[in-house]
Amino acid sequence: MDKKELRKQFVDVTFMDITLEFVESKAQIQERVDKIAKTMEAVPVCVESCGKNLKIALSKKFKETYDKLCKGMTVIIDAGAWNYVCEIISDEPFWCGYDKCVRVKFESGNEEVYDIKNIEV
Repeated sequence: MDKKELRKQFVDVTFMDITLEFVESKAQIQERVDKIAKTMEAVPVCVESCGKNLKIALSKKFKETYDKLCKGMTVIIDAGAWNYVCEIISDEPFWCGYDKCVRVKFESGNEEVYDIKNIEV
């Protein structure tokens, strides 16, 4: 977790380091992170897990953008040197590993899954 980079992208980012009582499955961790994010009225922008150690980065400001993400919405994908205009085709953001993602469709018809951190509304 690169805290400096996350602070650049999400100025209000909050970092949490949690030591779990026991090792949890990926699904259990995702459920735990969703509960924590809901309680804090934020969105997880980075999650790392190793054994009993769980690190979470949450952003409250990004929640405004996250809550707008819906099927049919036109967004811009920040792909480094290029930006792509595409349409969200997933019903809502979903977990892909430890990242919240959406499935998008490009003008060419190709479909991809992108981390919500790389999407501009």
